[in-house]
Amino acid sequence: MTKRKLTDEEKQEMKDTYHYFKSLKICVRCHKEYAENSRTSCYECNMKIAKYNKAMRGDAVYRQNISMWQKQRRRRLKEAGICQSCGKRPAIEGKSRCPICTTKAQGSKIRRGGRI
Repeated sequence: MTKRKLTDEEKQEMKDTYHYFKSLKICVRCHKEYAENSRTSCYECNMKIAKYNKAMRGDAVYRQNISMWQKQRRRRLKEAGICQSCGKRPAIEGKSRCPICTTKAQGSKIRRGGRI
């Protein structure tokens, strides 16, 4: 079964519906329950999502696809000279990260007790 392309009107309607229910603090998936604090889905929908994600993470094909996608993304960003961490700013010459992400990574490494 192949997915059909959504029209621009359908996409806009879905966005409007999402934002409408989000503003009312109602689950944007089932539209039946109130969303949990600082989330857009209710408890039941969150549990369904977590169950699905856990099953997918255990799937070898899924993990392989993710790994392949990450390698392609890193290669594409490196060729374009863009930071591989944030994908936004230009990377330092000869490096894979921008100055901001490099600083953040160094701070994280120090907090974990590693050396720079």
